[in-house]
Amino acid sequence: MQKLFENWQKFIKEEEINEVTEEELGDIESILLNLKPSDLPFGDIFGDKMRLVQPLPTQDENLDYLKNILKRSGYTPDFTTGRASYYVVNIPGTGKDARGNPIRPSSMILTGDQQELTQKKDDETEERYNERMKIIQKKEIKIGKLLQKGSRLFDIANQSYKEFENVKPEDFKVSPDQGSPEDEVNVEKYREKSVELEAKMDTAAGKLQDVFPALTSRASGDINPFQKLANWWNKKSAYYRENPAAGESGESTGQYSVIYSRHPIDVLRMSDFDKIESCHSPRSRGGGGGQTYYKCAVAEAHGEGAIAYVVKTEALNHLKEEWGADSDQDLLDKFQSADEELFVDRERDTGEIQPVSRLRLKQYRNPSAEVSLAVPEERVYGRRFPSFLKTVIRWAKDTQAKEIKKLEDTKDSDNPYENAFEDDALNLRNWERYGGTYQDTDDSTLFHNFLGYTTIGSARVDSTTEDNLEINSSVLGEYEQAVGALQEHWNGHYQAVEVHAEVEDHDEEVYISVSAKYYIKIDEDEFVESAFQTVTREAIEQIPDELTNYGYDWLQDYINYTVDGGAVVMEIPFDMDEINPDGSNYAYDPHNFEEICQVLDQKDDQADHILEIAKGVLKRSGILEGAALIKLARALEDESWYEWDYQIDDDWNPTEIEVDTKTYVNFNELIKQIPVKFTTQLKVPTQDFTAELHGSQIAIIETWENQGGGRAYRVRSEEFGDETGMDVANKAAALEYIQWEVSKLILRPPGDWPGQISRSRYESSRDFNLAIRKLMRDEAGGAEGDFAYPNSETWVGGPDADDEYKVEFGMRLTESDPDAVVDNAHTIIVETDDEDILRAIFLKAFAQVLKIPGAAVSETKRYFNKFNLF
Repeated sequence: MQKLFENWQKFIKEEEINEVTEEELGDIESILLNLKPSDLPFGDIFGDKMRLVQPLPTQDENLDYLKNILKRSGYTPDFTTGRASYYVVNIPGTGKDARGNPIRPSSMILTGDQQELTQKKDDETEERYNERMKIIQKKEIKIGKLLQKGSRLFDIANQSYKEFENVKPEDFKVSPDQGSPEDEVNVEKYREKSVELEAKMDTAAGKLQDVFPALTSRASGDINPFQKLANWWNKKSAYYRENPAAGESGESTGQYSVIYSRHPIDVLRMSDFDKIESCHSPRSRGGGGGQTYYKCAVAEAHGEGAIAYVVKTEALNHLKEEWGADSDQDLLDKFQSADEELFVDRERDTGEIQPVSRLRLKQYRNPSAEVSLAVPEERVYGRRFPSFLKTVIRWAKDTQAKEIKKLEDTKDSDNPYENAFEDDALNLRNWERYGGTYQDTDDSTLFHNFLGYTTIGSARVDSTTEDNLEINSSVLGEYEQAVGALQEHWNGHYQAVEVHAEVEDHDEEVYISVSAKYYIKIDEDEFVESAFQTVTREAIEQIPDELTNYGYDWLQDYINYTVDGGAVVMEIPFDMDEINPDGSNYAYDPHNFEEICQVLDQKDDQADHILEIAKGVLKRSGILEGAALIKLARALEDESWYEWDYQIDDDWNPTEIEVDTKTYVNFNELIKQIPVKFTTQLKVPTQDFTAELHGSQIAIIETWENQGGGRAYRVRSEEFGDETGMDVANKAAALEYIQWEVSKLILRPPGDWPGQISRSRYESSRDFNLAIRKLMRDEAGGAEGDFAYPNSETWVGGPDADDEYKVEFGMRLTESDPDAVVDNAHTIIVETDDEDILRAIFLKAFAQVLKIPGAAVSETKRYFNKFNLF
């Protein structure tokens, strides 16, 4: 151990240390030259070791919460795709409401407990199971999109809840303490408003619960859990897609380790690593905080504190192979025996491992109870691991169990000077804190986090070491250097935020003026109107108000924009009073400026959601491509439709709309007109003959004499998929059978025709769907070559007991569809919202596909595989 301190003294005398400069060495040399092994703290924890190590379990609490709420609400996440599947029960609309309007179909998400409905029961017939599954549909949605939708609905529900809670009789000039208010009119107004707001609150809460059925409480409180999850998912979704196993378990072990150190060099360099800078950094790295904060690090290094670093386990494994170590702890012991530095310092070309996070352990002593404790700080610097602080606290408890037990035993003492407690509260007045005077967290919070006790009073600070340090520097120069480094670091880290700070000296008082802007960038190609048009400017000016409605009230109420590099760049200033924890637009030192930057970093995490809101404003104003989808959603919601049903994934900011119509049609008369012809040049009556459709053979009719007399007929056709053929009574029956089989190839309903009744549906032939598409286009007034077709499908089910077939035609529109496609779909819906028009279209399409005489036909395609039907 003595050799270690000899090397430590060499370290502080070196002249080529760039992280800690020669001038800064002068600040610490006088204090640390006489450092002895006995000066190091926490001997009961470390024994004769300088460093200890343990794995860091990285349990993602956000992931646990996400999986819990998704599961209870009926969503099954797939972390390989970033999507969630769920089941929807489709409830058909039947009857009419009180106003005489048709009741629209509705749908309901099956919760996790309800999804047993999708499983076939042991005593259930296949037919009954299939019947139940007809109204259950499996769907998928992007997890990020689902969370953003939840965030928006929560904000609306939360706002309506606050409106209901805040309505008061006094607002209507009604005095609640009067038994019989004279102004009955105002009382009635208050009652009506209260009922109105309660209904609004219930409706908003219901919409949120429609999407997340697991939610049972009202959307109250100041924290939007879905917004928090959405921001987290934006950052973590790529990781879980690449590591689905971590997504399933929620915990990743072995990737990181915690190294606990009381080595003076490790403690001194607590803020001397990339991305772990703070106001405790040496002045050469931009820290210092005037005369105070860097001195704290020096004081801690004087045997009065310890530090916990997070490192990559992979780096430890590499070093174990190089050093021939049996374990992580064996590796640290070998470094200690060899007097080698562990943590990298590239400027001095020493050390091996780059830490990614750190947490201080502060030294507290209670002389009367003869107890000394290493208490973990709350604030983590560097990369944030949710489990880091918990891991350090658990380690500190386990390794100091004897000291904690000794502390708890003082409760039995009647001597108030020996009892560390007062009325079951830990009395901090009897404690002393050593090391640097600066602390991120107050004593009461640290002890409560560590031991769980309620506390009274505050610990005394032994600042002897720090007070005796002589660190000479210019506060203005230090501030400028520190702020410049922090500004450069954070602006390189942000994606949508830019912070600007200037150090100013006024009446011998140094302070930091701070401003920041939020940037929204959208490619100019996405705009359907020029960025310099008045209509564009007016739409953009609506964005700040919309952001305020969503709770982003830390942005100012005005916006500027320009076109730069092919993008429309919009900037909104921050309201710095809302950002600075101290409630002002200036920082009093670099540490306070860093706190502001960290708050801005949290706001920066919401960039994707803010961009989506901004685009929604511009789409609804018709400025961005995609406005047509929003207009269609509004039209579907605001108007009454008789023959068209719809589903919208998000009523306010839709990305997918499905519309479909269902009409029952009787095709019997057209089926009888299918122009099947038999060969007529028969040499003898017993000869087999063929059936043709438009000059092409489609079937052979075999004929022979029955044993009992009379003729027998059998229809064979490869097209009908019947290798054995179908026995029929005569030529007329053969013709009827062939016509039915041809229509089946077009309509494709299941079952044995015409005897079996089926309510299931099959996708129709491609030709039938194309014919319907063209007739829908004609009804919408479109022209071939100029009409952009929506993505569509046609299904047919039946026949039912009345020989009618349910023909369904659906269109699916997404945010990636051009506006022209969406507009055409809208026109089709408007022009065909009549049962007679739809039935005529389906009949005419059937006739066109089969070239039935008398049908108005343009060029159509042939029908079977060999004629390119499918």
